[in-house]
Formats: sequence, C-alpha cells, structure tokens
Amino acid sequence: MSIAISISTSTVQDLTVEIDHLLEQYLQLLDQYSALRSKLSTLSSSMYINLSRANFTPQNGIRYDTSFYDDRIQAQRLCSVTIPENASNTQSTKLAPLFAINETSTSESESDLLNKDTNGDDDTKTALKKDPLRMFGLFTPQALKDTKEDSIKMMDVIPKLVNTEKAMEDLEIRIRRARKYRGKAEIEGKKNLPAEANRKSINPI
Repeated sequence: MSIAISISTSTVQDLTVEIDHLLEQYLQLLDQYSALRSKLSTLSSSMYINLSRANFTPQNGIRYDTSFYDDRIQAQRLCSVTIPENASNTQSTKLAPLFAINETSTSESESDLLNKDTNGDDDTKTALKKDPLRMFGLFTPQALKDTKEDSIKMMDVIPKLVNTEKAMEDLEIRIRRARKYRGKAEIEGKKNLPAEANRKSINPI
C-alpha cells in the first residue's frame, strides 16, 4: 500500500511540474500575442491615416479606393494555409506554422498580365482605363507609398498573430487535461491514506 501512495504522490508532483511549465509557456505566448496585437493596431491606424492623407490632396481629382482597381492589380503576397496530416487539438509547437505569407515573383505576375492582355480582345476604352496614370498619377504620393509599406508590414504580422493564438489554444487544452489528471491522482492518493493509517494502527512499529 505504501508503494501505491508513493506512486500517487510522485504522479501528482510530476503533473504539478508539468502544469507549471505549460503555464510558463502560455504566459510567454500571451506576452507575444499582446505585442503582436498592439503592433497590428498601430500599423492599421497608420495605414488608414496615410491613405487619408493621400486622398486629401489627390492628383487630378484621383481618389485612391476600390473604384480605380482593375486587372493591373496583382497580388504579390498570398496567404498559405497548411493542415498537417496528423492534425489534432494538441499539436506540437515544432510543427510548421499553419499560416504563412508567400511572396509571388513580379516577373510571373507581369507575364500573366501580358498573356491576359494579348489573348483578350480589349477595346480602346478598356485600354485607356488600364492606363497607370489614371490610377496613381504621374508621381506616386509619399503618403500612398507609406500606406503600401504599412500594409506589407501588416501582412507579416497577421500570420504570426494567428499562429500564436492557435498555440495558446493548444496549450489551454493541455493545461486542462493535466489538471484533470492531477485531480484524479490526488483523489486516488486520499483514498489510499485511510487504508495505510489502519494498517499502521494494527501493526505499530
């Protein structure tokens, strides 16, 4: 019976150490998550402020919004979502990130656009609409360039934020399970204590 009690006590201690280690990891991720959220909020505010500045003094009455977007706009950064084959609620932190930003080559985007223009039977009106001067003017405003830089930085922060949040959710599950197992081990230890006490009273040393 004393062997069972010692095993139960050892299990409780091991689970307590494991829970403390998981909580330490969780606090580190929480600090990282808070920093990323703050950075994302700052970049978002800066992006909209710079865009407003660019629209405050537009060239030739041009307003930079979705009304001037056309086929020339090509995505240079794409979001890649990777789901591991053995995906579970307790994924290891060593696995590849679930979300990542991949940059596309500019030459590839230009070649795709050239093929579209060559194969398509665009009329003169459509060709004039795709004139770069109609969208950005002769000289791109500095505020619009700053808007682009803020947008690029935001695209780098968002995947890190999503991956950190997913890692926190996995740690929460592991912490709850460890606490559940520790509670069961403590109950088993308390059940064995009365039997051990009775045995000692019958056979005093």
